[in-house]
Amino acid sequence: MKKCLSFLLVLCFVLPVVSAQESAGTLIRGGIAADRLLFPTLAKADKEGNLYVYSKGTKELLSYNKDLKLRYRVGGFGDDAGYFTDPSDLIVFKEDIVISDVGALLVFDLKGNFKKRIAKIGNIDLKKPLGLSLDYKNRLYVSDPEVGAVLICEDDFELWRQIPKLDKPAQCYLMQNSNYLVLELGTKKLTILSSFYSKIKSFGELTSPHSVWTDLSQKIVVLDDDSIKTFGMDSKLLEKTNFAPKRPSEGYCSFAPFEDGFVFTSFLDHELVKINKAGKVSVLISKDDSGLLVPSGLDVDSNGRIYAADEAENIVKVMDQKGNPLFSIEAKSPKKITIGGENLAIVNQTGVEVRTRSGEKLFLCKKEDVCDSVFGSEDSIFVLTGKGQVVRFNGSTEVGIVASDTTWKPAAISAIEGHFAVATAGENRIIVYSQSGIKENVIDLAEEPSDLIMLSPQRFIVLFQGKVELLDKSGSVMRSFGKSGGVRSFHKPTQEQIDYSLETDKFTQPIAISKFGNWLYILDKAAMRLVRFPKGLLLAPPVMKVTPELLDFGVVKPDTTTVRELVIQNLGGESLSGSLVKFPKWLSVSPRTVNGDDVVIKITANTAHFIPKKTYLENITLETNAGTIVVPCKLLTPEELPKQINIELKIGQKTAKVGGKTIDLGVAPFIDKGVTMVPLRFLSEAFGGNVSFDEGFIEVSFDSRKIFASLQVGSNDVALEDGGETKLVKITPPPAVKQGKTFVPLKFFTDILDCEVYWDSITKQLRIVYSP
Repeated sequence: MKKCLSFLLVLCFVLPVVSAQESAGTLIRGGIAADRLLFPTLAKADKEGNLYVYSKGTKELLSYNKDLKLRYRVGGFGDDAGYFTDPSDLIVFKEDIVISDVGALLVFDLKGNFKKRIAKIGNIDLKKPLGLSLDYKNRLYVSDPEVGAVLICEDDFELWRQIPKLDKPAQCYLMQNSNYLVLELGTKKLTILSSFYSKIKSFGELTSPHSVWTDLSQKIVVLDDDSIKTFGMDSKLLEKTNFAPKRPSEGYCSFAPFEDGFVFTSFLDHELVKINKAGKVSVLISKDDSGLLVPSGLDVDSNGRIYAADEAENIVKVMDQKGNPLFSIEAKSPKKITIGGENLAIVNQTGVEVRTRSGEKLFLCKKEDVCDSVFGSEDSIFVLTGKGQVVRFNGSTEVGIVASDTTWKPAAISAIEGHFAVATAGENRIIVYSQSGIKENVIDLAEEPSDLIMLSPQRFIVLFQGKVELLDKSGSVMRSFGKSGGVRSFHKPTQEQIDYSLETDKFTQPIAISKFGNWLYILDKAAMRLVRFPKGLLLAPPVMKVTPELLDFGVVKPDTTTVRELVIQNLGGESLSGSLVKFPKWLSVSPRTVNGDDVVIKITANTAHFIPKKTYLENITLETNAGTIVVPCKLLTPEELPKQINIELKIGQKTAKVGGKTIDLGVAPFIDKGVTMVPLRFLSEAFGGNVSFDEGFIEVSFDSRKIFASLQVGSNDVALEDGGETKLVKITPPPAVKQGKTFVPLKFFTDILDCEVYWDSITKQLRIVYSP
């Protein structure tokens, strides 16, 4: 037998060890880029070369630096004072950004933060202000065609003068010769007025003028239909440059000088375009064809792959966490989607189509007027209909209606183990049910919900039309963020499609929400964009609840396993994280770490080395990001306990105790590279084994257990026979000789003999308990 074991050891030196290593799983996501445009209109530049472009499709103003990197976005969909209606022009005035919009001027600071709304200048109500300009005294000129005048403002928007009786003025400049240049949309001409506002001349013969710019002394440039026309100060046409098929939006559309030419927006191409002095047209910001045309549904699977439904394109796009497309799933008019385990549910006109996550069709839950669906327990699917019903399916078979209310205006459904919740618009409520259909709670909401995530029966993430809120079971707001209209992406810009957003980031028109890891994902319908936010923006600090308050094991009999469960619940928002830092030596714990909102820790008690007929009372200490909890543990030992061998060692100490008797070791145990090394012969014989040497091999046998081991000094390999089965195992570090004594890792004994080890990190004492 010894020779056989030794031969196995020799083989392991000459035969290579081959191990398989799996590659990391692929992740996913997608949408229109944060710095791209959707039906852009105005384009202006400031003195530093920063560009400002209004994206009408998303109702946002985007600011770029001179290198065309996104600085920030502001605006979105909403009714508050800081939202846009249909802005026309922009100018930097007195260290502020002033934007002309329907019925008002909107004032922002240079970082895009909204300051105020100016609806009246002097006693004149603004109706549809268009062009903005400044004179040499930094006075602001506001042209309002519906008022029929140009209003001239000084500090704090106080009216200084007005130029009345104009035919729909769209833009006005004070020239260096003190005359005024006015673009009149009513006559489609440029008009020169004297300093006393008398008409000197009109010229231009314009087709469809959008706006005008001048250097105030030498030339006048007009954006007219699909061309740029340049006039001299004598009103003669000097140059006409066509840029068709590029075309600005209808009506007033501002443009601006930029580098060696001008920039303007091409409305239907979703582009920012530059035309240089030579007439060459180039696209500065192009259309993004990889975006979502009509986004309708969103979910993220357990691998982080993002599924985004596009109702117009009839597909579900599957992307990784950087927005890179992985594959697409063809689906007719997909609406909301949800993922459960390995399956994907797609709501369409015929019901809910269930597929694998790779797109393979499984079955159809046929139902009319479906709003949303969610996977429940035991392979069931809950289908929410527009009639106010929640219908349960097992596979393609309709089991029955589990909840119904004809007054509902259903918006979304979400579920966790044992419960589901329905969000309704109109009534603005969340109704919580057990999965058997018993109504457990009704939460009133202040606004109409768009989507929700049920974290537990006590906590919900709810998506509204402008914000996301974390609510408790009573409907109280634990935390909120969003509210479109604020500054977004004011950070190092990214060309990627997902917006890696900071705390100040918002969205435009959200329709669906999902979460994965530390992120919240929001599908933005108007922006055709998928936005990703740090989960910490929403989830409140954790609040820990631990039950039971006392772990009572009762009497633990020999050779039995007594298990208790410690239930740790998070009543807050942010996920719990922490670990068990202290627990009695007579307990084994799994898991020792806490990660998540609801964790069950299994605690196993053992009385093998205890004194008979005694009560033990010690504490478990749990430290988490929600604080420290101490749970007492109580155990009674029986009248008789099995035979055991109890050995006590201490690192650096040359004596040991076996059953309370002191033994001289000669050489003290030590730690090598974090591993406890113990004397081989001492422990082997203390456990009833024998040690011998044979041609360089060390043979260890435990006859009563039929365990034999063969090892070598300096080798990590051990040939082990246990109960007639022979195998090779590894030990690290390998056996070593110190002062004539052979030492092995303590793990050598714990693995082959199943002994228990109790370690005191403060005193560096070891207690090893072995039951023969």
